[in-house]
Amino acid sequence: MAEPGRLDVDAGLLKQVISYHNDHTATQSYGGALIVVYRGHVVAESYVTGEQGGPQPWGKETCNDVKSSTKSTFGTTVGVFLDEYRGKVDLDTPLVGASRKDSLIPQIWDQPLTDERKTGISVKHVLSMTSGHDSREPWLAPGRHRHTPGHVGPYQMYEYCFGWWRFDGVPSQHRLLFEPGRDFNYSNFGLEQMALAMRNVSGVEVGRYAWDRFLREIGMPEEMAEGFYREMPYVDDRELNFSDRPGWGVGGSAGCNAYGADGSSSPMGYNTIASST
Repeated sequence: MAEPGRLDVDAGLLKQVISYHNDHTATQSYGGALIVVYRGHVVAESYVTGEQGGPQPWGKETCNDVKSSTKSTFGTTVGVFLDEYRGKVDLDTPLVGASRKDSLIPQIWDQPLTDERKTGISVKHVLSMTSGHDSREPWLAPGRHRHTPGHVGPYQMYEYCFGWWRFDGVPSQHRLLFEPGRDFNYSNFGLEQMALAMRNVSGVEVGRYAWDRFLREIGMPEEMAEGFYREMPYVDDRELNFSDRPGWGVGGSAGCNAYGADGSSSPMGYNTIASST
């Protein structure tokens, strides 16, 4: 393991990261593993045995089960993208922008902006989950669809991310929880918008982009290049959904008909990252 100081890593900040992971309620309950890699070097690792579940004990020699590798795959894809398009897009680049003309996702301007604070969302905010988006996802609670006044389009992923519709009983993305950069809230929806921005800039769907750039090189099947809806029902009450078929897809609870499950289409495409790979 490398010494953080030799790589100019802030040791105090690294300690805060490890403490946040170790002391979090979810980690204390079900255990967790954390490995921090910086510039190709492992600078920290930590393992916590949970009180309610997970490996007993959970340590360095534990074989970790990685069912949902989406965030790791997408995170790598974003890194490759930012390197390829450096000079055009970086961490401080506005995602929504102040107008359609200077937006990485001009599609969001097809309807009146549902919250003016969204203009302050940058690439770094969605990657760090500090964009202000809500957490709960609409496939977890079947209910009646509700359009935001003025929107009559499909009930699909990007339309939901933009705050144009919601399910009864599920918080919508109509308004942000806080001003971007002011707080943290776990959410996939900023990442979904980043995926759309990447497609807008590169002209390639995220699944195909990832496969062409690096998944092919490590032997992944070409099905990983296709982003489309595939039903993958949850297998237990912890809402784990996965498939033995390669590809990108999304599951949902019984009765859910969002995210392509109803067979309708969106001009912006189906969900491509909030899924199991």
